[in-house]
Amino acid sequence: MAPTFPKLADCRAGLAQSWVPVWVSDMETLRCVWANARALEFLQAESAEELYARDNLDGISHSALAMIRSGCERVRKGEVFHNEWTFYPKGEPVTAQVELRGIDIGDGRLGLLTQSQRRSEASAVTLQRSMAIAQYTSTLGVLLDTEGASLATNFAGEQTMGKIPWREWFCDPEVPARIVSEVRAGRSFRELAEVQVQGERRWFIVEAQTLRDPATGSLGILVEHRDDTERVEAQALADSRGADIDRLSETLRLVETQRAEILSLTAPLLEVGAGTLAVPLTGELGADKLESTTIKLLDAVRDKGVRTVILDLTGVLGLESGTVSRLLRLIRALRLLGTQPVITGIRAELAAALSSEAEALEALEGIPTLRSLAAGLGFQREN
Repeated sequence: MAPTFPKLADCRAGLAQSWVPVWVSDMETLRCVWANARALEFLQAESAEELYARDNLDGISHSALAMIRSGCERVRKGEVFHNEWTFYPKGEPVTAQVELRGIDIGDGRLGLLTQSQRRSEASAVTLQRSMAIAQYTSTLGVLLDTEGASLATNFAGEQTMGKIPWREWFCDPEVPARIVSEVRAGRSFRELAEVQVQGERRWFIVEAQTLRDPATGSLGILVEHRDDTERVEAQALADSRGADIDRLSETLRLVETQRAEILSLTAPLLEVGAGTLAVPLTGELGADKLESTTIKLLDAVRDKGVRTVILDLTGVLGLESGTVSRLLRLIRALRLLGTQPVITGIRAELAAALSSEAEALEALEGIPTLRSLAAGLGFQREN
C-alpha cells in the first residue's frame, strides 16, 4: 500500500511557528518552495524569494548528491530519515542534525520536509573532518586540501598506516602529485598503486574525487584506498601456471569489472565457473538483506543446477541481532538442495560471533572455509 503524506497547505501555519528551522523542497529539483523564518536565518537567505531562487544542485559533489537521493528514496517509501549533514549557505559550513519527511506540495508533487537543529559549535575541526570521511567511505580514507596537504584520516586509515604522512604511503612518490593534479583539473582519479603497509608492500586501488571540507567550506579532495593485493597476487600466480592462465585471468577480470556492482547491489550472484556461483556479501548484514539474498540465491540454485556456492564475507562489516541464525539457515538450505557451500573471507569479529554459538559450529561442520574469494575460486577449480 502506497504511503500517504500530509498536505503542505494544511501544515504551513503550524510549521511557521516551529522554533527550529523548517523548509520544504521539491523532491525532484531540490529547490526550496517554502520556509519558516528560522530556516531563512539558518540558510542565510535575505528573503524567501532569494532562497526559492537558489539552485541547490549547483556545485554539489557526486557523493553528496547520491547521499541526498538515497534519503529521498527512503522518504518516498514513507520512512522518516535522520542524518547529520553539513550545509554551505553562502559558502560557510553549518553542520546540523536533520530529519526528512515526505509532504504533499500540490499538483501531484512530493516534497521533502526538512527540520534541522544546528550541532554545537564546540565540535573540533578534526572531528568534523573525520566524520565527513567516515560518511562517504568505509575504506582507508584521507581528506586533503587542494594543494595535497592532509587534513584528516579516517579510523581505518589510522589503524592501518599509523602516523605515516599520506604522501609517504606510496612506493612511487609521483602518485600523490598525479592524484592532486587530476582532481584539481576536474577529472576523477582511479589507479592501482603500490603502498607500503607496516613494512609490507601491498597493492591498493586508489580513487579520488572532490569533497567540501565541512570545517571550512573549501573544496577538498577525498582519497579512498581499497586493498587489492589478493587479486594482484592471484594474477601473478595465473601468469606462472602456463596452461591455466587464460581461464584464471578471465575469472579475475570478471571479478574486477563486477567490483563496482558489488558496492551498489545487495548481494550479486556472480557466475565464476561451470555450476558455480560466488555471492559477495557486503556492509551491515541485516535480516532484510539476508532474506532477500536467500530467496534470490535459492531460486538461482534450483533453476541453474548450481553445484557450488561461494559465500564471500570479506565485505561484511557486522551482523545485526539474530542474523547468524538466518545465515545458518541459508547454509542448511543449500545443502538440502545438493549444493556445496564454501565460505571465504571471514573476519576475526565474525569468526568470534559464529564460534560462540553451538548451532553455528554444528551447521558449519564439514564446510570449507577459506581466507579469500581468490582462494575459493582456486578450491572450486581443484574440486
